[in-house]
Amino acid sequence: MFPFGEAEGDNAVPTNDDGSSGIIYLSTLFPFFDHNHDFLYVNTNGVISFLTQVSQFTPDPFPLDGDRRVVAPFWADVDTREGGQVYYREVLRQNNEQLTDRATVIVRNTFIDQDDFTATWLFIATWYSVSYYGSSNSFPRNTFQAILVTNGRHSFTFFHYGDINWTTGTASGGSPITGLGGTPAQVGFNAGDGRNFYSVPGSRSESIVDIETTTNVGVIGRWVFRIDEENVVEDGCKDEVTTGTLTVFPFSGSMLGGDTILIQGPCFDLQHNITCKFIDHDTGPETQGVVLSELKAKCVTPIFYQTGRIRFFVSNGQTFGFEGVFTILNIEDAITPVNVENVIFSPYVTVSWDTSLTPYEFVNIELFTYSENWENLEVNLNRSLIKEKVVGALGVIQFEAMDIPVDYDDHIGIVRVSKWNSKGDLYLPGVWSEVMDLGWLHAAQNIFYDFRSDSWCADWKILEDSLGSFLMSTQDCPCTIEQAVADIGRFTLHSACYLPNHYYYGCEVFDYYQCARANTPSESGGGLECCYGSDGELLNIQDELYAGFFHRHHYRAMTPHGVAGQVPYLSHFAADILPFRYCCYYSNHVEDCEHFKERRPSDDCTSYVPPPIGGGNGDPHIRTLDGTSYTFNGHGEYTFIEALDRQFVMQCRTEQIPGTRASRFTAMAAKINGTDSVHIGLSERRGLDARIKSNNGWQLVDFEHTDYWEFNGVSVLKLNSTKVSFTVIFDAGIAFTIEETNDIMSVIFFGSDSMKGSTRGLMGTWNDNSSDDFLTPNGDIISANSTIRDIHFNFGQLWSIDPQDSLFYYEPGKGHGDYSDSSFVPIFEPPNNVDDVEIQRVCGSNFECMFDYQVTGDPVIAEATRASVDDLNSIVEFSAPGRRLEYT
Repeated sequence: MFPFGEAEGDNAVPTNDDGSSGIIYLSTLFPFFDHNHDFLYVNTNGVISFLTQVSQFTPDPFPLDGDRRVVAPFWADVDTREGGQVYYREVLRQNNEQLTDRATVIVRNTFIDQDDFTATWLFIATWYSVSYYGSSNSFPRNTFQAILVTNGRHSFTFFHYGDINWTTGTASGGSPITGLGGTPAQVGFNAGDGRNFYSVPGSRSESIVDIETTTNVGVIGRWVFRIDEENVVEDGCKDEVTTGTLTVFPFSGSMLGGDTILIQGPCFDLQHNITCKFIDHDTGPETQGVVLSELKAKCVTPIFYQTGRIRFFVSNGQTFGFEGVFTILNIEDAITPVNVENVIFSPYVTVSWDTSLTPYEFVNIELFTYSENWENLEVNLNRSLIKEKVVGALGVIQFEAMDIPVDYDDHIGIVRVSKWNSKGDLYLPGVWSEVMDLGWLHAAQNIFYDFRSDSWCADWKILEDSLGSFLMSTQDCPCTIEQAVADIGRFTLHSACYLPNHYYYGCEVFDYYQCARANTPSESGGGLECCYGSDGELLNIQDELYAGFFHRHHYRAMTPHGVAGQVPYLSHFAADILPFRYCCYYSNHVEDCEHFKERRPSDDCTSYVPPPIGGGNGDPHIRTLDGTSYTFNGHGEYTFIEALDRQFVMQCRTEQIPGTRASRFTAMAAKINGTDSVHIGLSERRGLDARIKSNNGWQLVDFEHTDYWEFNGVSVLKLNSTKVSFTVIFDAGIAFTIEETNDIMSVIFFGSDSMKGSTRGLMGTWNDNSSDDFLTPNGDIISANSTIRDIHFNFGQLWSIDPQDSLFYYEPGKGHGDYSDSSFVPIFEPPNNVDDVEIQRVCGSNFECMFDYQVTGDPVIAEATRASVDDLNSIVEFSAPGRRLEYT
């Protein structure tokens, strides 16, 4: 137990029966069941409650409603008049680092994904030697403790048990002599909504008297839980079972491997080795793991030739029955803590690395060279040792270039700094450099410090011509940088400096260029880079060497991965970046660069068609893809847009703004056939939450350690801005951005040209004809000049979804009916209840802003609506066909 009592500065709950401490205001917000709390009660009957005092002495079975949101270390009929004392106190880190550090260690040891957790606040409640109601015996006493722990984002509870000798007061049917029988104590957590709860095994049964002999974390008498999310998480281990779910941390790692991952799931035996297997249960690559404790083990990831989410298995000495999910990152998306430097005309090479990521006594420095064989489609990553058993803490080493074993045919290299291993094992914990051309190395090994790639370029030209053209199936560049920024479904901004490694000009001299790259491969697997000058206009490689160009292989690569031309990033480097460097920089012949430009031309944007853009905001105001603006303030779940014969479906949820007759968007859900489903919803604690539904069910997307996640056919990006904002991008080129301001959601939708003529729903019928935007599910069209009331009843409400077609995530115990209220009648004509001067000050001439101010009476909501409408209109304007920018 943690220290307690008056000597520790604890407060004491007055001696009582069925009473409490009274309300206790907290010095920090405490997250519990996905809600923030700033006060609580310590109740005599073994309960900490958050919404209301709990005097009930006989525990009911969870789940409970009536706002009984409780942490229950031992809910039973405690009566301190019969003996004992209840203590409590807050602990702040700045006042007691030793105790908060102790809590930090417990959390980190229990939850492998909390490796960087640091407790900043504790609340310690202790029931010391307490008796029960109706006791006729002074002996049976209980001592137990609940500790609340948080860092402001995540929160945990520790239950500590000393002597537990009784379970029940006499008013609950217990014996006055033993305190046993009747309705025994309840242990666990209850959200108070009648749905969400967690009950510790044995609750309300006679076995709960032995809880001090049990544990979920390997320490007898201690139970530990994470309680900040909507479900209580118990990350102990599963004993005497051969199948289960693995927790893995970190969740992702480089495709080059070498990442150390922690594993939780089975109860590990320190006498048994474990084996980790990746991708395939039977044939996947495997590495040997190390058991760290009963609760966790670790493995090193192997080298992969693919990216994305994969299955991950672990053997506990008997079977590969435990399974988890691991995400392999593209080389571009993984950190590269190794830096390789060679000053021009110098025979020396310097390798430096981040020692915080390599806490090893000795390390090896190795060069891996990459090549592709187009005859048998094999890919090769060959390994050679540069320096062995280097002191790891140095973080830097210099040696002669001649010490690096490299063949004349080696042209692509990556340096690894890994833990020294006398056996020479391939799969070792380590870190990598960026992918490099080796022209600089060949030059450094030449007595004239020179390398000419003329013959290489001649061979490349022959290979390239034999592979045939790939340009016809590749998409077109946006004509301006602002169009590229707006076309988020198809393009992503990218720093496209393709200068050779160690070139005497650095990439910083080209900062005035901006580039965008196609998000997904073309049908032939190609990619496209579009670069723009200081005037925002598209550049052409025939005029400017630093312009973008077509790529034979997309940086993400076609699937299936793992063969020549289809290895993420490495195939792109080999086919596009390397020839650019070798033929336009290292070659001695100008015509080599001209040959490259002929085979990797720039797109001229003459065929570019901007995406259709629409959206919604405020008390919902919607702009269709054909530009019709209208208001539909329903209360329910609706088809926002469907297209491509319902292959793509996006749904919206609207709920009433409390205290008004207005509504707002609170969630969006979308899916394309064959992809995972995505749900973005408002969150009290985080502003917005993203959830993904895969074959394993729904999961909350955690952005604590990364801002970008790739799933099956869809990616989710958390934007770094002053507001909470997510962008969802489907591989099909459809995307939307959702932003939260003051508990109101706005959405901007970016379609694809393939959707034209097939869209239906609240976003209208995209066919360049706004007169038919109000198409009903039955095929009727109501007039574009209809009133808000007519649009509401004769169009919007008709797009209410069938519950069985819902794509939404629902909290446990909830469903479509909990969010739909067909009887809700909003205000159709805003009252003239706000001063004209005030309206003008807040809204100017913005109709949607004025509407929301009058309907809600809230200038903050009105200002948010105005900002959202302006953002949407600006993006539509920037992406307009034929738009040209004027820079001053």
